[in-house]
Amino acid sequence: MPRPSCPAAAISADDFVTGSFTARDGTTLPYRLLTPAHIEPGRRYPLIVQFHGSGAIGSDNRAQVERDFAARAWAIPAIRARHPAFVLVPQFPVRSADYDDPATPRIAIAAPALSAALELVDAVIARQPVDRRRVYASGFSMGGSATWLSLLARPDLFAGAVPISGIAPDRARAGELKHMPMLVLHGDADTENPIDSDREMVAAIRAAGGRRVRL
Repeated sequence: MPRPSCPAAAISADDFVTGSFTARDGTTLPYRLLTPAHIEPGRRYPLIVQFHGSGAIGSDNRAQVERDFAARAWAIPAIRARHPAFVLVPQFPVRSADYDDPATPRIAIAAPALSAALELVDAVIARQPVDRRRVYASGFSMGGSATWLSLLARPDLFAGAVPISGIAPDRARAGELKHMPMLVLHGDADTENPIDSDREMVAAIRAAGGRRVRL
């Protein structure tokens, strides 16, 4: 019996609006933006910022959607109808997050390009009917690391986050995230980005009094 196809497999970058943004430092980021299927006058919608993994680094403005299941999932018609939101998927021409030791990463460090993406988020909020109280970050692998780092860079911007299979930042900064709602997803068979980094950060957040993080 053939396996049922995944609804996200039918989604492509063409289901998202294309755009380009140039930050103050001159960094240019191509991006894709999914809008609610129907925008009601006077209503404001959540914004999800989806950060891609290292396999989508480039400038074609397609790979960051087509290589990211989570980005495509938002465009599944049933999900789009049930959870209307703006979904922003920037594409980085270089890494968005660096690691202390690429061979055995334990600590993520923000790369300069990440600040350009946060400027892009501000620009989208200014142009679209976004509810500023409901801006969320998520991402897989390098994008999961970028998610962690974005929360530290702009704690005023995000209402919650879902970092997936990333590398966490310096545990000394855990206290800065103790009030942030987070669902941290990671597998213990991950050999590229070992789960220990996320385990240590979640433990550090809890030790600092955080009660809104779940691993």
